[in-house]
Amino acid sequence: MTHRSRFFVGAADLADSLAHGTPPLLLDVRFAPSGPDLRPEYEAGHLPGAHFVDLQAQLAGPGGGTAGRRPLPSPEALQETLRGWGVDDLGQPVVVYDDKHGLTAGRAWWVLTWAGLTNVRLLDGGYGAWLAAGGPTTTEEPAPPAPGAVVLTPGRLPTLTADEAQQLALTGVLLDSRGTAAYEGGAPAAGHIPGALDAGTRHNLDESGLLADDATLRARFDGLGVRAGEPVGAYCGGGVAAAHQVLVLKSLGIDAALFVGSWSAWSADTTRPVATGPDRGIARAVRLRRYGGPEVLDVVELPRPAPGPGELLVEVRAAGVNPVDWKTRRGQRATVPLDGPRGLGSDAAGVVVAVGDGVSAPSVGEEVVVIGTQGAYASHLVTTPARTLPKPRQLSWAQAAAVGIPTGTAYQALTSLRLVGEEILLVHAGAGAVGQAALQFARQWGVRAIATARAENHDRLRELGAVPVEYGPGLLDRVRAAAPDGVDVALDAAGTDEALEVSLALVADRTRIGTVVAVERAEELGIRAWSGSRPGRLTPDERALRREGVALALELAAKEAFEWEVAAEFPLAAVAEAHRLSETGHARGRVVLVP
Repeated sequence: MTHRSRFFVGAADLADSLAHGTPPLLLDVRFAPSGPDLRPEYEAGHLPGAHFVDLQAQLAGPGGGTAGRRPLPSPEALQETLRGWGVDDLGQPVVVYDDKHGLTAGRAWWVLTWAGLTNVRLLDGGYGAWLAAGGPTTTEEPAPPAPGAVVLTPGRLPTLTADEAQQLALTGVLLDSRGTAAYEGGAPAAGHIPGALDAGTRHNLDESGLLADDATLRARFDGLGVRAGEPVGAYCGGGVAAAHQVLVLKSLGIDAALFVGSWSAWSADTTRPVATGPDRGIARAVRLRRYGGPEVLDVVELPRPAPGPGELLVEVRAAGVNPVDWKTRRGQRATVPLDGPRGLGSDAAGVVVAVGDGVSAPSVGEEVVVIGTQGAYASHLVTTPARTLPKPRQLSWAQAAAVGIPTGTAYQALTSLRLVGEEILLVHAGAGAVGQAALQFARQWGVRAIATARAENHDRLRELGAVPVEYGPGLLDRVRAAAPDGVDVALDAAGTDEALEVSLALVADRTRIGTVVAVERAEELGIRAWSGSRPGRLTPDERALRREGVALALELAAKEAFEWEVAAEFPLAAVAEAHRLSETGHARGRVVLVP
């Protein structure tokens, strides 16, 4: 049995189970929220053995006011109803259906599952699919069964109060399951809970009225920011359509809470806020409000951005912390005025959730690595296709966010220093993010590498194919012992006087010495320099070279021939702590934020 088949059954499979073995209890849940009782339609034709369910009377309690139109039935009343259908135990097979492709029968699935039943499924496509498959029908009602003895255990599915729904819309994902007209306020007495997302339940179906395939559904919910294991809820007008939304999410392995009272309960309380129009929801982002220490960083809530023509919106799963970020925070990039709160970060990894006009790739649902896009410390980031690359499935989100600046900088430096196979490369701070990327490129190119680092990082350097040398007094002699004839190229990612002196002593051609840290000394010493901390923007050629390096590294990663080490992961709210660790200079690998 597939995961989906635990919750949905097709017409052919249901017909087979009715013809052979013990048939499930069939419940006909035809319902018109604001129309007449649909019992006449049931009497005109239904599945053999199906009982008619009065959703309003049997799957809801007395409503009105802030309780909403269809609050939960009392457990006692529901238990008596189920016993009247002959239900003896919680595991008894039950199949529910309607004449609206399952959109109202989802309420029956939800209520029965909430009450403790463990084997309830919905007929995919409903009565229409049954007829299309040639399934038999009857006008006869089933004989009353012997009374059952089931004992319910209510509370098996999560619910939301109005207050909890309001909070979830701001801190998690709250799905408005009605439809755009009601969501935006085009329908009478409509609007939505501020921060909720327009997610009409009908979009869970394909053109034939059957449930869309899993890949389509996952892309849909991914685009709405729904993640397994993170808070998500749903509401509709009166707790019917949203129940189907919860069922579909459950079939994908995602648990969602139902605001049972839904909009009917929310709108009955005139003190509660109502939003109208195409609210894009809430995004969270780090903002630098003034230059200074880590304490000047704030996490703020903003309207979720929308991509313009030629742009795309990425839901960020992880963002990399670079030294350039905390140097900017300190005010060391003097050419960048701080004329108001600004974002930080430029490297991220996430899922494309929206695209603007003219964007054909990447498409919604694709996982991407984002490079060179200001403001990456955020839950959502607008960028361009030129600044994204496909994320290899082998990489975690944190590893993918660790790619950008360190990898691009290392590649730019090594290619600019004209490094070729069979030469000897010296890398200072080899265990850092730039150093590790440089060593892996060197290994791919057949270069012999020597790397300096603290003793506790030497095993990691050996894994990357380098000869490790410890920092400290006598460094020059130790490197000479590893390379008696000198080295061809030196890349400094440490920025210390010691590292620069050793490089100058061992490399004959100063144009083949480079630093990514001691930028201010490069001109004085006659060496090369590349760094995100260098004032000014990258030229188009430099940007293209870095992208080329990142693309190459990602291709190698897809073959498990390149990797990124993550030093630590911090939630967005702990951005100050993340900066403090990065500033120590002792983080082995990359520090990453997880929104």
